[in-house]
Amino acid sequence: MKKILLIAFVSNSFAISLGDTFDKKSLIENSKHTQKIKLITRNSKSVNYEITSDSSKMNIFINNSTHKIFAITWDNKTSVDFKDILGNYYQEFQEARKNPKQHIPLRSIVIDDGDLSFSQYGSMITGFHGSTYVKSLAP
Repeated sequence: MKKILLIAFVSNSFAISLGDTFDKKSLIENSKHTQKIKLITRNSKSVNYEITSDSSKMNIFINNSTHKIFAITWDNKTSVDFKDILGNYYQEFQEARKNPKQHIPLRSIVIDDGDLSFSQYGSMITGFHGSTYVKSLAP
């Protein structure tokens, strides 16, 4: 039997960044709009939670041994705030963005600088979809 953890909480933004130590309690306490967090998968190396609201969905991946967030994916009606999602990796992203591996104006951006990987595509019509991860934080 598969068990699913479902918790309602409130948030203005997801308040989650790459490299953060995942703390579900403070995530719930610091929220402002009703959202849901659901355990998707758990294994010996990592945990995957899905966080949803009316306008967005985000998956976060946590390394079990360090409790650090090593990857984030999203599907939003609007573009995510890169600074919020990337946290301490934002400056590295800014540097890598100067020479992206692929850039299709107004549609997508793909960056892979060795440790940090980032991609986002979409528009205001289709919504924005993306993922980012830090290889050195992965299990």
